[in-house]
Amino acid sequence: MIQEAYVSFETAKLLKDKGFDESCRYYYVNNGNLMFTEEYFHNSEIKYGTYTGCICTAPTLQMAMKWLREVHKLHIIAEPFLGEGNEPNLSFNRWFWTILKEEGEYKPIRKIDEFPTYEAACENAIKISLENLI
Repeated sequence: MIQEAYVSFETAKLLKDKGFDESCRYYYVNNGNLMFTEEYFHNSEIKYGTYTGCICTAPTLQMAMKWLREVHKLHIIAEPFLGEGNEPNLSFNRWFWTILKEEGEYKPIRKIDEFPTYEAACENAIKISLENLI
């Protein structure tokens, strides 16, 4: 069964600090546990006591990437590293990412390889975008 991939607690707090305020059904509590609610809510609606220990909403990786793309013109691309030379690695167990910043034309910002999964590469690119580019 395919499951949604959510940003980490640390990245969710960075998103909140940078103005992410989209509706989510998942949220993080003060101990970093991911929780579910029947209602959608925004970071701006989090008030002391509304949800026990609620710190911030928990968007999916794709939701965070879309927000970075639409609000901050940062495009994240995660791709498999297929190897070098005569022996390509086709197992898709190594990933790298590129962040493109839209400034009239697209300019690559950074590229790193050696992430074990697509989700790990995306999570890292989101975090780097929030810490260094916004």
